[in-house]
Amino acid sequence: MEGGADCRRVSTRGDDPISFGHIAELFVLLVFGHLVADYPLQTDFVAKFKCRRASLPAVPWYYVMAGHAATHAVAVWLITGSVWLGCAEFAAHYGIDVLKCEGWTNIHVDQAMHVACKLTWLTILVLSQS
Repeated sequence: MEGGADCRRVSTRGDDPISFGHIAELFVLLVFGHLVADYPLQTDFVAKFKCRRASLPAVPWYYVMAGHAATHAVAVWLITGSVWLGCAEFAAHYGIDVLKCEGWTNIHVDQAMHVACKLTWLTILVLSQS
């Protein structure tokens, strides 16, 4: 499209400003990536044993939690092209899920916090492109 922004790019690298359409597309991809990593890619084993109270003697809970958070980190990294945002996702996802496992939040608050992280990553991307 002549003179208009190309919203089909997923990469945020380059000198072109990020269009609203591109931001919306990235948000949808980030949320979809979260849903895929949190549901079909999270096995029953991970869902149960990522929590401290259900830990197995041979596999510490924090190993299982780290693997789960790493799945989310890779999704964010692949979608945004930023290894740093992937690292931020790892830390945030790990912490948020610990809160849920300890009973300090429920599934609704947990998911809202994860979506808020995706909005934060988008804000960082947009501001870094300015």
